[in-house]
Amino acid sequence: MLSLCLVSHEIFAHISPPQKGSLNFANDGAYLTISLPVSLFPDSEKSHKSEWSDRDLTKNNQLVTNKIKSCLQLNTREREVFGNINMVSLNKSDPASDQYASQAFALIHYPLEANELTENNLFSGQYQFKMNCFGEADHEKLFNITVLAHSEQQALILSAEHPSENLFPSAIQVIWDYIQIGFTHITEGYDHILFIVTLMISAFSIRRWLLILTSFSLAHAITFSLATLGYTYVSPSIVEPSIAVTILLVAVMNLTKKEMPLTYELLIVFGFGLIHGLGFSSALGTSVQNFHMSLYPILGFNLGVELGQILIVSIFGSAFLILGSSRHVKNRVVRLMNYFVILISLYWIFTRLG
Repeated sequence: MLSLCLVSHEIFAHISPPQKGSLNFANDGAYLTISLPVSLFPDSEKSHKSEWSDRDLTKNNQLVTNKIKSCLQLNTREREVFGNINMVSLNKSDPASDQYASQAFALIHYPLEANELTENNLFSGQYQFKMNCFGEADHEKLFNITVLAHSEQQALILSAEHPSENLFPSAIQVIWDYIQIGFTHITEGYDHILFIVTLMISAFSIRRWLLILTSFSLAHAITFSLATLGYTYVSPSIVEPSIAVTILLVAVMNLTKKEMPLTYELLIVFGFGLIHGLGFSSALGTSVQNFHMSLYPILGFNLGVELGQILIVSIFGSAFLILGSSRHVKNRVVRLMNYFVILISLYWIFTRLG
């Protein structure tokens, strides 16, 4: 059994911020440095509820070793690779002090064969990193890990809902993965669906639907791409209430029957679409900010969103065209829908501001 080392060297004092790590491929395998919450060891003997001392770490030697080896895996298509723990120490400001810490720093080596470390194998998407080392607190359930290999870099965002990710996948695989993410995001995003539906009920015209949705799509693709690439940033605390405001304004415009040229309407929708694009980016956080082939996630996500919008428009458009056959029923239903949208959007505005 490899004993746990208590390291006093200053270089390791701030080696890794909480829930962050680095996976580096070298000539003899891969080395992972990571900061883990001590709350992921619920069965441990400890003197404090959520913090450990050096004595606690030594007392729980075997538990920590077994847990880390089982919950951090680097897998290939052919085999599971369990790491050798080279070091575990408390992540505290003064390693020589007796202070308690809520994080433990670990250095792990994953031995790999020479043929497994060739560029063809590393960059073919055959490696997968998997973890199950999440703490009890909400802020301990999201990890950011940077992967480095042959001057290439990739960012991993792992959580309990998304505990694994392929390393350096092929372009086709990246695009397909993010098509699914984009499709799921738009079809499960109730605010975006409600915005699209509210735009559609202002006038039952297939030509008009195509024009306004094209304007909306172009706008949100622009801001999503710029935000994902890091060229612009607006806080989610501003973006999310603003999205609800766009829904409210469209519903109010529908009820007041403000006539305007289609060109003006398209410009308004384009402006609202810019806000929704920022919402797409902020909702995903940094999960598409992948240093390796960063344009492919953007392309895939936008394609997935467009496919989701086509599905939404097809379903609701068919229902609205059937409804439009009776003008009396259509007018009553549309008015009621707009009132409903106003109530929902006001609720979202107040809850998101809070």
